[in-house]
Amino acid sequence: MEVIKICQHCGKDFATKMSFQKYCNSECASKFYEQKRHTESYNRKKNKEIIIKPCKVCGKDFVVEIYNQIYCTKECYDKFYEKNKIPKIRNCKYCGNEFAPIRIHQNFCNRICYERYKNPNRRVYNTHQKNKICQYCGKEYIVTGTYQIYCSKECYKDAVSKIVNPIRNCKLCDKVFKAKVGTQIFCSVECNRKYYLIIDKATPKVKYCLCCGKEFSVIGSRKFCNQKCNRKYHYKPKPPKFKVCLYCGKDFLDRANKKLYCSNICSSRYQRKKNEKEKEIKSCKYCGRGFVDYRNHKLFCSSSCRDKLRYRMKKKI
Repeated sequence: MEVIKICQHCGKDFATKMSFQKYCNSECASKFYEQKRHTESYNRKKNKEIIIKPCKVCGKDFVVEIYNQIYCTKECYDKFYEKNKIPKIRNCKYCGNEFAPIRIHQNFCNRICYERYKNPNRRVYNTHQKNKICQYCGKEYIVTGTYQIYCSKECYKDAVSKIVNPIRNCKLCDKVFKAKVGTQIFCSVECNRKYYLIIDKATPKVKYCLCCGKEFSVIGSRKFCNQKCNRKYHYKPKPPKFKVCLYCGKDFLDRANKKLYCSNICSSRYQRKKNEKEKEIKSCKYCGRGFVDYRNHKLFCSSSCRDKLRYRMKKKI
């Protein structure tokens, strides 16, 4: 149903089906909201309190336009920041080293110098001395950590590489090489093979395989001629078991030691017989016929009887 309404902006009559429409078209709606915004901003400025403050640079009184305004003009703002510019380089008050400050009032190159300047008797990072000697290169350095031993990361890396990857002479050819592992003795795999074949154990031993009994020559402590014999010797399969089927009474081979029936047919027939003995005949709640309940939760002989009873109950309600 169409309803006739009056536009809130232009005052013309218009027909609408929507109960919440207030304007005849979109142009009237946009013009109305623009006027509303202008009036609200004007009223805010009109009712605003006038605050007067002294300028931080020149000392003149001025009317505050923004809540955090400090300077009367932009010239005063520029003058203040020219005087208080951050210098490019400064000297630390404690150690005297040059550094580039980040803030205006920064007078120390780091936190350690600041703490030592403030409390000279206090231990910084649990260090008793300001200077220590590097254990690798022997130079003096300023301590910055509790367990610091080396002056730089380069010295630390060189020292660790000597411990983990030491420089050695090959046991066979006497070549100088850098060990990849701490227990490495030979420079290459070839030297390793030659050493164990020629020098250490020159003559290979003759042995008999424990599985097949064949002769084979070996340098190490091997006991089998190949890997197949090793698997055969250690793998001993379990002997198969024969069982009697619970339904038909035949003998069958059970390799998994879990079966009770010779086949799936015997298992299904056995379970049916068992259910027929255990289950009693029930009477249907709707028609009164007798039926066997194999699931122990049925109340009706069929789905049609169940639907008929539900339909009757709905009619009564």
